[in-house]
Amino acid sequence: MASILHTPEIMMEVIALSSQSTRVASARVCHLWSELAINEIWCRLDSIIPLLELLAPIKYDKQGECAFAYQVHYANWQRFESYAARIKSLKWAGIKELRGSFHPLSDSIITQLLILRPSKAPFFPRLRNINWVAKSDKALLQLLALLPKSVTKPDSYAGSKCSSYVLSWVLDFIRQDCLPLQQISLIHPFHIHQIEYPLSNLLKGQTQLSQVTIERICSSEKAISVLGGLPNLQAVLKFTDPTPLEDKVIQWEFRPGYFQKLETLHFSISLSQAATAFGSTMPPLLDSVLICNPHSSPVRSIDLHLCLTNLMVSCPRLAHLQLELFSTNIIAEQLRFESFAPLMHCRRLVTLSVGHKKPIVLVEENVNEMARAWPWLTDISMAADPSECSGTGTSLSIIKLFATYFHRNLTHLGLFFSVDRDEMASYTTSSTPFQQLVTLNMGTSAVSSSDRVAVVEFLAAMLSRTIEIQIGMGEGSPTLDSMDDP
Repeated sequence: MASILHTPEIMMEVIALSSQSTRVASARVCHLWSELAINEIWCRLDSIIPLLELLAPIKYDKQGECAFAYQVHYANWQRFESYAARIKSLKWAGIKELRGSFHPLSDSIITQLLILRPSKAPFFPRLRNINWVAKSDKALLQLLALLPKSVTKPDSYAGSKCSSYVLSWVLDFIRQDCLPLQQISLIHPFHIHQIEYPLSNLLKGQTQLSQVTIERICSSEKAISVLGGLPNLQAVLKFTDPTPLEDKVIQWEFRPGYFQKLETLHFSISLSQAATAFGSTMPPLLDSVLICNPHSSPVRSIDLHLCLTNLMVSCPRLAHLQLELFSTNIIAEQLRFESFAPLMHCRRLVTLSVGHKKPIVLVEENVNEMARAWPWLTDISMAADPSECSGTGTSLSIIKLFATYFHRNLTHLGLFFSVDRDEMASYTTSSTPFQQLVTLNMGTSAVSSSDRVAVVEFLAAMLSRTIEIQIGMGEGSPTLDSMDDP
């Protein structure tokens, strides 16, 4: 940082010599240059520590917390406030050492900031975005006392010790002092019924709120009823259920009039629960859906078919669909294309991303059917666990199929496959090249060094323009750096 701050002095001499201007004019240029440089350096801080060190050195106390090494001198406050006024984005946390241990800020630091500071103005008058990692109720309350009223994008993490009472206090502070609030992200370990009152209190009168992210809470009808009255919610509404899914039923009710402007919906729940969520009263403008099946929940073809069927009926405008179906179960069901048959009725589909533990079984008739059903499709990705692709996975022939049926409009293609050198030789001259492809992401399984040149030669024959290629997602897979340019 010191070398950067010395740059204006060097530039002053250069400008003075090149323009033959006076030292007064050069000094003015230098002052403007230095202000811009310092503003750029301090506008975004990933840690509060560099700012606090302007007051006094930071040390560890006996409890392992960060504290000032000595009492803060009055003369240091002016320098502190000068740099604090430049901060627009701030992450409030302690020190994280190289070995990964995290040391929180001690209460004495907060106390000195609140009591000894000579000025009563906000600490960070230009702050617009804050991300705080608080480990206790007290830290949350103390931090809020330092915030100005201009914060429009608070990103909060309430630790496991945070009570619902403190969360209510936090949300009341945001509602009263941070209007107009545009986005809020809550990561909370409790169920929705424990924060229903503070959440509804926060959202009262919020006409500008457009994005809400709620994580680590139970997705239920209560959550929908609390959030359903937001008139301008359109970016992301995210529901996550981390609790055990066995013998558990979640009731959903998207009442008419809810989420009239919502365009993107994110579910992190099991497929069977997601199927019950898609009813006839889904948001009318919904065009992007992400379903993330928990790792502990099995992936069954019947659940996937039912989920997609209800989704197609309730979301006729769907254009972007992402299915994260990865499962950590020892036995993972082999999915065939027939499980995705309901998607054939989605004529507006532009983006399709599917991730599963085992490769999805596709044949030429399936790819042909996809091309007829989705004339506007430009981005398709079907990923799998690289360890499951060896031997039983699909081969490079699948690339040839997509080149044959999607060579006109496809711009992004991501597939996992195993390499068969004989197939590469037979398809090199007969394949239709991609005309619009700009990104090709391939996860190969254990390609030997002797086959790497053959892979590149095969791709060169398949492509009609320069694109970004990513090869290899597993151990033993090649990368572009390890390949010879044919």
